[in-house]
Amino acid sequence: MAFIGEIQIFGFGYAPPGWALCNGESLAVSRYTPLFSLIGTSYGGDGVRQFQLPNLMGRAACGQGQGNGLSQRRIGDTFGANTAVLAAENIPAHGHGLSFFNIPTTTDPVSGVVTDNRSNAPAEGYSLALPDSNIFSKTASDAKMSNTLGKLEGGSDAHENRQPFGALAYYIMTQTVAGDGVFPVFD
Repeated sequence: MAFIGEIQIFGFGYAPPGWALCNGESLAVSRYTPLFSLIGTSYGGDGVRQFQLPNLMGRAACGQGQGNGLSQRRIGDTFGANTAVLAAENIPAHGHGLSFFNIPTTTDPVSGVVTDNRSNAPAEGYSLALPDSNIFSKTASDAKMSNTLGKLEGGSDAHENRQPFGALAYYIMTQTVAGDGVFPVFD
């Protein structure tokens, strides 16, 4: 048995009798008086002729109150965004450089000592570029790709910011139907 004003998630594409989709729809106060007496204009409406249902389309439900170290949430608050743009100040400092180097070694046949023969360029045949290309910095101790090869930055493009979701929808019980639905009594 459900209470009027109770919100549940269903995995089918229609509202059962006595339930309505939580999509922000406006309802007449005169027709849904018990539900209006419970939620009032928390989600919108003028409170005289009409009031609105919660809009949970593409949203996650959140209880009211304030947890330790969390933001205060009131009934009817909406917050968050479906997409977000990451600016440089929103991400930790990091780089996208690609460093690779083949250090040719020689081994002294008598002593067995291994010596590396470092240079400022990759050994012959160990480059990802054509021999005459200019993508390597010849001044560094490693052979780093030039920063003109391709910069990977935010580019002001938004990325998906919603948590995983499926084909589920929130519904609110609006009225009693055939013995179902109880008006909640608070002590």
